Amino acid sequence: EALAPIIKFATQPRLIELITNYIGEIPVISNVTVAYTAVNDMTISAQQFHIDGNQDRQLHLVVDLSDVGEDAGPFTFVPGDKSRFVRHLIGHDLGRVSDETLFQHIDHADLIHCTGKAGAAYLVNAYACLHQGARSRGTARYILIINYTSLFEWSEGVYALYRSSNR
Repeated sequence: EALAPIIKFATQPRLIELITNYIGEIPVISNVTVAYTAVNDMTISAQQFHIDGNQDRQLHLVVDLSDVGEDAGPFTFVPGDKSRFVRHLIGHDLGRVSDETLFQHIDHADLIHCTGKAGAAYLVNAYACLHQGARSRGTARYILIINYTSLFEWSEGVYALYRSSNR
């Protein structure tokens, strides 16, 4: 019951239609994350640029649950074409990309920062776009990330039947 409002929001017909058109099939919600990030001075883990390696046809719906400015560690990404360019140049498949390496190939102006008032929402393919978040330097943030994927995302091997039958 606690997730009912999130599920109702995440399954709005117009939103599902938009995501279906992008993914090429009716999506499943593969992950729901409500994240709080305290003010910090770290650049570790998801605070470093990376791609999500689980599925090339996926979309993150990122919703600001609090006002998110530049100092609140917004979800930040490199557009797909520039991400492909950088990944090709550095031979990146999975893992983290340091700021130093990234900014040898793109400018800070190339970044898209998902900032806005509480309720602002963004759709981003986290597999196609190098991204980072949670660098909350001056203000804490709350965000909601709903990940939509194919039914068959990560469905190889021993977990295939379990994942397919429980979605």
